[in-house]
Amino acid sequence: MLKTYRSLLSIPHARAFVLAGFVARLSMSMRALGAVLMISTLTGSYGLAGAIAAAALLGEAVAAPRLGRLVDRYGQRRVLLRGKFYRLQVGPRKLGQRRDLAFTTSYSGSERSLK
Repeated sequence: MLKTYRSLLSIPHARAFVLAGFVARLSMSMRALGAVLMISTLTGSYGLAGAIAAAALLGEAVAAPRLGRLVDRYGQRRVLLRGKFYRLQVGPRKLGQRRDLAFTTSYSGSERSLK
């Protein structure tokens, strides 16, 4: 099995691509872990914490292909900036004018890169 990975990573620029993909996906894992730790601490229920983390990951799994299509069509910068605008302008209205919460969530995961 390591032989397969070694041959794959010997392709020029493949290491950088694999490393960038790994780092970009860390936010999904850390968000799920953070949700489990926070909710289990607040409620004492790991079952509830797992269910909420699973629902959030399911939402990301549903949204990821659509977001990928938008990025392919319009470019990463344009999609991320428009998403950032939505989170900071429209999102707070849905959160009851909690701009501080919208600002914090906006910078917690979507600023992977603006290249």
